[in-house]
Amino acid sequence: MSFEIKLNEIGYKLKVSAMGVAGENLEDNVDNPEITANMKTLEKYIENYSEFSQALTIYKSLVEEDVRQLYNVQKTISYVDRQLLE
Repeated sequence: MSFEIKLNEIGYKLKVSAMGVAGENLEDNVDNPEITANMKTLEKYIENYSEFSQALTIYKSLVEEDVRQLYNVQKTISYVDRQLLE
């Protein structure tokens, strides 16, 4: 009895593509409002928002890199599958 494990290329590409679209939809260029008064709470909020925005930018680049790597993995697995079937 033999078993075959094979990558479902269409399903894999769909899932990785969906992940890529989600990463592209992350908005990382948001302008901070201008502070026109001495409001410590607002200043702290904007400071925290800026830190969050920077973290989001890093997260977006990590998602983009993950998508590139996952596409490379798919190509490699597909190549190995073809080699094993020959």
